[in-house]
Amino acid sequence: MTHRWLTRALVAVAVPALVAPTVASTATAVPKPPAVPTLAAVAKIYPHLEGGSIDVSRVSKIRMPEKSCKRGSVIKGATGQEAMYAPDIESMEDVKEFEVTGQEPMVSVTTQVFRSARVASQYLRATLTEGQDCEELVGDEGQMKKIRFKLGSERWGFQVRTAIKKDPLIGNVLFFRTGAKIVGVMSMSMTGKTAPSIPKTIAVARLALKTVG
Repeated sequence: MTHRWLTRALVAVAVPALVAPTVASTATAVPKPPAVPTLAAVAKIYPHLEGGSIDVSRVSKIRMPEKSCKRGSVIKGATGQEAMYAPDIESMEDVKEFEVTGQEPMVSVTTQVFRSARVASQYLRATLTEGQDCEELVGDEGQMKKIRFKLGSERWGFQVRTAIKKDPLIGNVLFFRTGAKIVGVMSMSMTGKTAPSIPKTIAVARLALKTVG
């Protein structure tokens, strides 16, 4: 298992919209993707999100992860969407003092559906080895430890700390498969001091499982 895919995913969460490394959004009409949890539902787990915002992006092209530096092929019939949950920053008395901490992390949920459970399983397993044979990505990209949880038919989870020296990102990353659907959940701290709660991240994943059906 390489750190690269997880590290890039965490860095992507740090920008206003989540951009996963194996997908590309387009305006082309696509099948309806699995639902994502509502802001109100997620705020019951993370109260700091109450009254905040949810930014949902449709994903119409999902590519199979590759071990090499090459872009994977588009998976026919696959679609998804990504949701970013953020607090109401504008209402804060001092916006400059706002920090994304382990106690009040940034949260995102990704839901995807494939044409069969077999293809979904192939995709989930491929994410664990993406880029491992790519010489351009070789290097120390932080530390990680496994997160154990029981959701779906297949799953993997890690808590990742990036190798950024100043205020490293610390995030929990969970992915699991239920039938032909895959759900991904990330919670991230940007201060490098405290890690997001693993039980709360799992609680969001459990909520997402109920949401996708």
